[in-house]
Amino acid sequence: MYIQGNHDSQADLDRDQVTSIDLTLDISITEKGPKNINGSTNYVKAVYDHTKTKKLFYLWAFDSMSDGCEGVDGWGCVYPS
Repeated sequence: MYIQGNHDSQADLDRDQVTSIDLTLDISITEKGPKNINGSTNYVKAVYDHTKTKKLFYLWAFDSMSDGCEGVDGWGCVYPS
């Protein structure tokens, strides 16, 4: 499960390119989030019991973006969208 953080777009690839590379791995359970909200890896994964029939809990993945947020200087945040 890969979640973008505030430093993941500071190299040669943008956020979507980094996520696309992760998605090529056989063991990846990463998802690209909806295009209409800020960030590229915002999604929810259910965790099941050993029989794979009962949901035990959910893991919420929030992309914290990069620098600046809602007009405030500094490192990113999880946007309201």
